[in-house]
Amino acid sequence: MPELGRSVSISQAAQLLGVSRRTIYYRIKDGRLLTLRTRSGSQRVLIVSLQQFVLAQPASKGATDQAVVA
Repeated sequence: MPELGRSVSISQAAQLLGVSRRTIYYRIKDGRLLTLRTRSGSQRVLIVSLQQFVLAQPASKGATDQAVVA
């Protein structure tokens, strides 16, 4: 897995969580994921909010949380 910085793209966040891009946008809208805007206007998801989101989820079979928390 490539080194992650402080934030990831919407697509990368979706891939890390194993969900669709639309689901990421819903999580952003309901406040469960935090983002920042780049100078060019792109929206990026903060890694710390992905970690907090994963840790707040009940443990489930086959969860992909290890990729995000590691």
